[in-house]
Amino acid sequence: MTAEDDKALSWDGDDDVTTPSLPPKKTTSVATADSADTIKTASSGSFLLISYGILGGIYLIYTIGWLVTVFNDNRKPFDDFLTEFMYQVGEYLAIASPVLWFVTALLLTRGRKPIVRLLALVLGVIVVIPWPFVLLGA
Repeated sequence: MTAEDDKALSWDGDDDVTTPSLPPKKTTSVATADSADTIKTASSGSFLLISYGILGGIYLIYTIGWLVTVFNDNRKPFDDFLTEFMYQVGEYLAIASPVLWFVTALLLTRGRKPIVRLLALVLGVIVVIPWPFVLLGA
């Protein structure tokens, strides 16, 4: 390397000892009320995230339960076209009901307290349970 290459890798004043350096910043480890609130918020956020994940998993299991129930349906088709069509629409809505409830509960409780959202999701767990699968093991 030449002297000019070395010059390109340094700043003017690097070797100047008269330039004062900044003192290191002091950090305190004293907990304040704000940090306690932050801890509560972080732990409640973690609890909510875990709760939403568990409830989402339950809704996914319910969707699978409705799918199994509909695909294992050994009934005789209706003679009337309209009755058969409406029965099949009901089956498709039953399959989609857990997903629809989950998404709707999340969207309609967007600006509210987290407990309201959790209550709406828990209510949905009770409402959209696949009873034919639970009772008959379809």
